[in-house]
Amino acid sequence: DPEHGCLVFGGAHTGSARLLAAVGASANAIGHVVVSRSDPIPPLLLAHEAGHVRQAERLGVALAPAYLWLSALYGYRDHPLERSARAAARRWRDQQADADRPAAGR
Repeated sequence: DPEHGCLVFGGAHTGSARLLAAVGASANAIGHVVVSRSDPIPPLLLAHEAGHVRQAERLGVALAPAYLWLSALYGYRDHPLERSARAAARRWRDQQADADRPAAGR
């Protein structure tokens, strides 16, 4: 997906989909790759996963251990990396809404 700078595989139905379903997830980002059970992937979900792609760019190989450690400390809902990805999705949504509004004075 050029907009988000990642490769997207939608409609996963093999081992990846079973793993996602087992943990209650609809999609997952691994480096610059987003795997989703949905095809097409809902835009807001893709924006969320793209937030994780940015995290992978910043943290590199430290992402997985950091994610697991923070999971143990905060759980999923209050997980700092998940909160950051949710914020990225909200920013993307707000940018889309702003782009759809007519400019004043036109």
